[in-house]
Order: sequence, then structure tokens, then C-alpha cells
Amino acid sequence: AADVASFADTLYTDGNSVYYINGKFEAASVVTNVYAPYLAGDGKTLTYMRSDSIYQVDGTNDSAERVELVDGGVFQFVATADGKAVFFVNDDYEVCYQKGRGKPVTVGEDFTANPGVFRLFKGQKLFYVSDDELCSSSGGKGVSVRGIDGDVLSVSGGMYGVTVTTDDGGETLTYYSADGNKFTLSN
Repeated sequence: AADVASFADTLYTDGNSVYYINGKFEAASVVTNVYAPYLAGDGKTLTYMRSDSIYQVDGTNDSAERVELVDGGVFQFVATADGKAVFFVNDDYEVCYQKGRGKPVTVGEDFTANPGVFRLFKGQKLFYVSDDELCSSSGGKGVSVRGIDGDVLSVSGGMYGVTVTTDDGGETLTYYSADGNKFTLSN
């Protein structure tokens, strides 16, 4: 995703509302009562949840309109860094991937509801737990992550690495990966 060159003509969220910032750096309200907002790297695409649906606002002016991407049944979601796709968990605990307004694709089933384990790496690769195994997906069918022992407690990461914490029979283990593929035991 491109970096924001200026805050003029971009969107801003305070976590509950979305504002458009014009060329004079004045803010105008676009939408309120948003949940889990994700702002794309260009500052112009904001994806959020309202009730149990996923919406997106592409803001290039103060009359930006929201577009419904997923109509209901969403338990939780994350948007990719470029704002072009979402991963979400539906009411049937299926992990799905949807690009734009396209048709959702089931990535994994039997999502283990742990809010600490639904994270994106480098803004594109999702880590989640399914059937008590750590899995990952970049938009296609999810695959099990090899080399992780124990029950996954949390996943954290961003652009530079992924850290996975597990409980292996009462012992806390920490794994790290710089590339999001190969994990090594850190402790």
C-alpha cells in the first residue's frame, strides 16, 4: 500500500466515527457508530463493522458513501492493509475471505473463538485457530502451521514478524517467525 503523502483528502477514524479531512484540513463526519475500523495504507479506504455486517467507505471527498461488503452474519473480521479484501468469521464459525464485493470463499472451518488469534501478518496473511490448530491463509484454503506445540493462546505480529504463544501442558512456549512461514522456539 502507498503511504499517505498528506492528510488532505483522506479519511480519519476516532474508533467510533469516520471523518473526511478536506484540502483545508477541515473534518466532516461521514459515518458514526462503527466497530473495528481498518484504514488502508493510502488513508482513503476504511473498512468497518456495523451490527453484524461489513461496510467500506472509499473517501476521496466529503460525500463518500458506504458500501456493504458482507450482509450480516459476521462474528469478527480484519481488512487487508490495502483495503481490497477482508477475512471474516461467520455465524457458523467458518473463516472466509472476500475480495471487494465478490463472493466469499471459505478458508477454514471450526474456527476456535479466541479473540487473540485472528491476526494479519504484513497486512495480507491471516493467522487463526481452527480445530485447535494454528492455520494461515493468504486468501486461499487455510493450511496448518507446522512446528507449533500446545494450545495457541495468542498471535501477535505486524510487518516484521509473527510471535505465537502456546500452552503445552502447563508450560508456556513462544515461537517466532520473521517470514510468516517457518517458526522457531524462542524460549
